Amino acid sequence: MQQIIPALIKAKRNFKKISKDAVNPYFKSKYATLDCVLDATESALAEQGLTIVQIVEGYTLQTFLYHESGEFIQSNYPLPETTDSQKLGAAITYARRYAICAMLSITADEDDDGNHSSSTKSTSNKPQKLVQNKVSQNERVKKICSLLDYPLELARQWLHQNNSTNFNSLSDEVVDGFVRSICWQWGTQNGYPVEEFGCVNPGSGVERVKQWRDELVDFALQHTG
Repeated sequence: MQQIIPALIKAKRNFKKISKDAVNPYFKSKYATLDCVLDATESALAEQGLTIVQIVEGYTLQTFLYHESGEFIQSNYPLPETTDSQKLGAAITYARRYAICAMLSITADEDDDGNHSSSTKSTSNKPQKLVQNKVSQNERVKKICSLLDYPLELARQWLHQNNSTNFNSLSDEVVDGFVRSICWQWGTQNGYPVEEFGCVNPGSGVERVKQWRDELVDFALQHTG
């Protein structure tokens, strides 16, 4: 990492302002599309010998940040296991945008996808203390997996893909990415409009995820037909 990190730091100084070029049709909140995120970052990355490559392997989106020296950073983002090509395509687009933003530490949402509940807007953007307590990350993920019926074996496989054996050793951003991905997967597999409604915010613990799940179901019922 002796060359890729300094190069990334230099590149970030020259990132363009990310324009919020799309609007959530239900909540009128603005966000930046994948194309807009790439437009704001690719040229600055290239000037420092950096490029982003994303590929789908099975139901996992792999994102690589390569440096011309050969050094690279990798992240893995689980995708919903669905045969519905439209849902899978939407999930891949969302995952690509989120993975790039997480890897580059940039923000592409006006309200970080927290617009789905006006009653929780004042607090939903604040990371919960649970995330900041590193010793509780394993328990946090275990409870959320149980809530959403996500197999722990798949969580262990994800850890292995990220060269880790437990969530306590990972950064908050990486764990948040995993939590958001399984929430997205739960919603899409059950036919709920996660793309329109929004996913959970960074730092969400099991109670906040449960609230998000219930609000998503209510939202879908209200807009059916």
